[in-house]
Amino acid sequence: MYRKGKNSYRMIGNILKTDHTLVYRWIKEYAESIGEPEVNEGVEEIEFDEKWHFIGSKKQDMTEKGD
Repeated sequence: MYRKGKNSYRMIGNILKTDHTLVYRWIKEYAESIGEPEVNEGVEEIEFDEKWHFIGSKKQDMTEKGD
């Protein structure tokens, strides 16, 4: 569910009718149980996407049109 919909822990908690901290613990415990990933010798570079969150307000209003 998290992987397919890219939902937050809080959203998953709402869907499952449980607390988001419990969802976080489930995911963390599962991740720890599968161990470190194996990387083939031929792999020289790996790219990871980042997830950014804004809490409260942004420092800059991006809705204004510039010249």
